[in-house]
Amino acid sequence: MSKQPIRRLILSATDLGAKIAACKSMSCTDSDLGDGLSVNLDGSKRLNYWLVQNDQRVQYSGTEPVASLAAKADDAKRLSGTLRFDKTGAGGPKVDITFDAALAKEVAAP
Repeated sequence: MSKQPIRRLILSATDLGAKIAACKSMSCTDSDLGDGLSVNLDGSKRLNYWLVQNDQRVQYSGTEPVASLAAKADDAKRLSGTLRFDKTGAGGPKVDITFDAALAKEVAAP
């Protein structure tokens, strides 16, 4: 894997703040996401996302152009804006969400 920093936006139906704070690796942030969406922002031209529902029994992942995310704030401490895309034609999600997220945890690559 590259040493390029990755920011992960996690939108969850439940508060995962304490569990994320205890994580020592980025992969740890996935285990408790039962209903929600995680989006990786890695500086490339596309966003990688993973949607889960029903305690991860339903999953869908894919990529979207970076333009799907319209950021209002985008710095090392905070990310806010809107995320919009529609994958219903392929059996996936329709996402239209406004968010304001503070950095919860920073982890180093192994």
